[in-house]
Amino acid sequence: MTFGVKPVRQPPVGNGIVRVLMIEARWAIYIADDLRRAGHALDGLLKEVGLKRADLADAESRIAYAAYVGLIERAQPCCWPIRAMA
Repeated sequence: MTFGVKPVRQPPVGNGIVRVLMIEARWAIYIADDLRRAGHALDGLLKEVGLKRADLADAESRIAYAAYVGLIERAQPCCWPIRAMA
């Protein structure tokens, strides 16, 4: 190493892709159905967690796990206990 020369710090090597955990929409659909039955408006709640009604249109589609957890957190005060799944 030469005196007076600062080493250049190299950025970490990678492709910049961030993996997002995904989950089937069916679980969020159960929560949304319970909220709807309890008389709560869904659009604002879904927007808060980064979802749209179209995201919950198909039970086989996948949504971000963080959005699902956000939906659970926001539903807890108004809908627990959620109905038992048959």
